[in-house]
Amino acid sequence: AIVSAISVFKEGWQDETRNQFRLILHVVIIVTSVVPPELPMELSLAVTNSVADLMKRCHVYCTEPYRIPWAGQVETCCF
Repeated sequence: AIVSAISVFKEGWQDETRNQFRLILHVVIIVTSVVPPELPMELSLAVTNSVADLMKRCHVYCTEPYRIPWAGQVETCCF
């Protein structure tokens, strides 16, 4: 979908008679058509389960649960 969206954008941008707003709208539609509508709900459920598991198993309380997906990138933690 990304390759297709880039191709449509490049070709459409060179055509001066084409409406640029509609071009960008078509590119966004191409990209979002491959994202399943359940994805945001599944990500929210995963974060909720992560918070519950941290509290239950490790006794770690998370004050900002939306940062849990970034936790895998942490290299150093200071207290």
